[in-house]
Amino acid sequence: MGTKNFSNANDLITFSRASGGTALRKIAYGSELVTNGTFDTDVSGWAGGNATLSAVSASLRVTNDSSNYGYSYQAISTVIGKTYAVSVTRGSTTSGAVPSLRVGTSIAGFQNKIILVSSAGDYTAVFVATSTTTYISVLVGSNVAGQYTEFDNVSVKEVLFDQGDLTLFNHPAGIPRIEYDADGNVLGLLVEESRTNLVTYSEDFSQWSAVGAGTSIVSLSELDPAGSSNAALIKNTGGAYSIASSNITTSLGDTYTVSFWVKSAGLGNDSFRLYFDGSVISGNFTATSEWQRFSFTGTSDGSGSVAVTRNTSNDPFDLYIWGAQLEAGAFPTSYIPTNGATATRSADVASIPVADFGYNQSEGTLFVEFDSNGSDGADYPQAVAIIGSASTDVARIGFNQTNTAQFVVSTQSGGNQAVLNNGTYTPKSPVKFAGGFEEDNFASSMNGSAAATDVSGSVPSNLETMGIGKWATGNYLNGHIKSIKYYPRRLSNAQLVELTS
Repeated sequence: MGTKNFSNANDLITFSRASGGTALRKIAYGSELVTNGTFDTDVSGWAGGNATLSAVSASLRVTNDSSNYGYSYQAISTVIGKTYAVSVTRGSTTSGAVPSLRVGTSIAGFQNKIILVSSAGDYTAVFVATSTTTYISVLVGSNVAGQYTEFDNVSVKEVLFDQGDLTLFNHPAGIPRIEYDADGNVLGLLVEESRTNLVTYSEDFSQWSAVGAGTSIVSLSELDPAGSSNAALIKNTGGAYSIASSNITTSLGDTYTVSFWVKSAGLGNDSFRLYFDGSVISGNFTATSEWQRFSFTGTSDGSGSVAVTRNTSNDPFDLYIWGAQLEAGAFPTSYIPTNGATATRSADVASIPVADFGYNQSEGTLFVEFDSNGSDGADYPQAVAIIGSASTDVARIGFNQTNTAQFVVSTQSGGNQAVLNNGTYTPKSPVKFAGGFEEDNFASSMNGSAAATDVSGSVPSNLETMGIGKWATGNYLNGHIKSIKYYPRRLSNAQLVELTS
C-alpha cells in the first residue's frame, strides 16, 4: 500500500480561510528586499510614472507632473506562496491628496493590495506573494499637477514562521495558524469557527469615552501584544468608574463574550472588571506586568456597550489596555482587530484526501492530540473526522453537547454503528484520544483510560476526506490540533491505551 511522507502540515493539508486571523506565534523576518527604502541621499532604485521623484529631508517625494495620478514603484523578487511584511512611513502631503501604498503583480494596479495612508505615521501590512515579481508602488493620490506626498522607510521582508519572538501575528487569508502558549510551547494548528468582533475600534481608544471626570485615556508608545506601539494607558483617579465604547448592537437574551488584553502600568492598583451592555459585569481581575487576555461571558440585556471598570471596592486603577473584543458565543476566540467597523474572521477549513495517506477502507486507527474550548451546549466540536460523500458516513473523534468525549462510527444506511464514550472533557485541557475500527470490533481510549469497546457494527466503505478540527460543514473544534496519526489497521486495545498515555 503506497503512502506519502511530508515534512510538515503545510505539505499535506488542504487549507483555507477567507480572512486574516491572529495567533500567538514565533515570528522572525528575513533580509530587506527593497533597494534604498530610506532615501538618505537619493531615490536610486525607484522609478516614476506621471511624477517627478526627489529626495527631500531623507524621504522620497513623489510630485505629480501633470493632471495624472503620480506614483513611484520598485520591482522586488518574491516566492509564490510565501508571506511578506511591508511597512512604510508617510510624511507630509499637499492638501487634497489621498496617498496609498500598493502591493501586487502590476505597477500601481488597482487589483493590488492597497494600504491607505491617510495621515502621517507608520503603517504595516502582510501579503502572500502570487508572482515571482511583486511591485511596491507609492501613490500621491491626486491628479493635480504639483501636488506631492512624501514616503520613507519603505520595507519588505519575508515573514519567517516558527522562529524568533512570540508575537500576536495577524496571518493573511489562507495561511494556517500554528499557535504557541505564552511560555513558547507549541499548541498546534488553530482551527476556529467564524466570529465577528462587534467593537468597532478595538485598538484606537481615543474613539472611546471616559465615563466621568475621574478617568482619562492616554495615547502613548507602549508596546502591545502585536509588536506595535498602540496600547493605551487608562488612568482612573476614583472620581469615575470606566471607559466605554457604545453604539454596539447586541440581542436581548443572547450569550456574548467580552475580552481585553490588559497589563499593569505599575503606577497603582491593578484590579479591574469588564462589562458589556451596562449591566453584565465580571468579577475582579488582576493585571500583572505581562500582557494577558482577560475574558468574561454573560447574557445580553440588549443595550449595547463594552467597558473596563473599577473593582468591586471602587479602587482607582492605572492599566494598559489593547485589543477589545465582543463576540456572540459562550467562549472567546482569537482576537479580531477592527478600525471603524465590525470585522469578521472566517472559519478555518483544513482537510486531507484519504488518497494522500494510503487509507484502508476496511479497518484503521485514528489518533489525535488536541485541546478545545469544548461545546457551548449547542454544538458537537470535532477534533478529526474521516468523512464520505455523505457526512453520515464517518469515523470521528470529538464531543457531544455535554462535553462527553466520544469516538463515533456511523453509516448513511445504518446510522450509528458504534458510539464509544470515554469520559468528560474539561475545556481548554490537552488530551490524547485514539479510536480503532473494523467490522464488529471498535474501541477507543482517552489519556490512557481503559478501552471502551463495541463488538457489533459495520464500517463505512466509501470514506474520502479527513476533516481536521471539524466534521462536514460545521462542528468546529475551536482549539488546537497538535498531532494526528493514522494507522491502516485496527490497533489492539492495549496499543490504544499505550498510545494515549
